[in-house]
Amino acid sequence: MHAVLTGDIVGSSTLSPEEHRKMVGIVKSVPQVFPDAVVGAVDFFSGDSWQLLLTDSKALLLVVLYVRASLKREKDFTVDSRISIAWGGVDMKQVNLERMSESTGELFTVSGRALAGLKKNTRMCFTALDDECLTMSVGAAVELLDVLVRQWSREQARAVAESLRGRTQTEIAEELAVSQSSINKSLQAAHWTEILSAQNLIHSAMMLTLTKNHPAG
Repeated sequence: MHAVLTGDIVGSSTLSPEEHRKMVGIVKSVPQVFPDAVVGAVDFFSGDSWQLLLTDSKALLLVVLYVRASLKREKDFTVDSRISIAWGGVDMKQVNLERMSESTGELFTVSGRALAGLKKNTRMCFTALDDECLTMSVGAAVELLDVLVRQWSREQARAVAESLRGRTQTEIAEELAVSQSSINKSLQAAHWTEILSAQNLIHSAMMLTLTKNHPAG
């Protein structure tokens, strides 16, 4: 099972060429932060749209949160990303590892169409191929997470992004020259503990569904 993430940048028209390059670099840093989860390269196309393929469902929402937190933490520009998540089977013969947007197959098509059909003011959605129940349940949870993410301040997004890189609160505080308690408060205000709990629950639901649909033996 794989996940295709298709996204576009909200507010990209306000960016200078230098800021645009920085924004692209942020999204393309995902494979360095999650080396065991990403398949191939992150592909940018049409200026502000991007796509990547994941093989690790547990890292799925963490990757999504990392992209949004890393963009929202920037003080030089104000942008965010809409992201459509599609989860299901992939025929690797149809995958272009260098130009992911040129890949074919139902998972890529569904992810792109869902992004185009996102409701106004909604920036995250989830679709499970051939599983309406999972699409509705996980989709509702993802929309609730989206509400929390949209409320993050720059400081909160910064604390979340660094946490997703695997850094402790003490390490983050030392790097940013702030107190550890300040980082802790930012994570609490971002509802970081609750978000991680939701992420674990969503992953468990996906794995349970997979086991039911594809029992061993």
